[in-house]
Amino acid sequence: IILNSSKTDVTGAGLRLAGADGGPPRFLVSLSERDYYWVLGLVPVVLCVPGALRGRSRLGQLVRITWALGGLLLIWLAGPWNWVPGCVFGASTGVTVAALIVIGLRWQPLPWRHRWFLWLIIPTFALTVAFFVLMVSVLVRVIGAD
Repeated sequence: IILNSSKTDVTGAGLRLAGADGGPPRFLVSLSERDYYWVLGLVPVVLCVPGALRGRSRLGQLVRITWALGGLLLIWLAGPWNWVPGCVFGASTGVTVAALIVIGLRWQPLPWRHRWFLWLIIPTFALTVAFFVLMVSVLVRVIGAD
């Protein structure tokens, strides 16, 4: 047993003392920054719901759901779960699935793009896809490190 009186993670030290090599999988940032990543992952998940309810185009809905899925991956990657409250990932997944269902129900009558903000939605879509691809690549790297 390793006891600690601070927020510094001692899981890796405990696993090394127990004979496990390498310790737990690490994210790409320092431990002091990790606490904020799950909160940042909540932002797109929470903002996806009102956008799903009042979105005006299919492309806008794709931006919202891709952003929310990237945020969900960021929450999952922000573990280990002694930093992230366990209910956060479950509730975020539920909210994202609910938004996806709402988007699916509203999909058919929506046009592909809204005529007013085309200059904004195309770069936004590209940045959102890049964020999602980054989260997937980090996830593959973390899983591959195990």
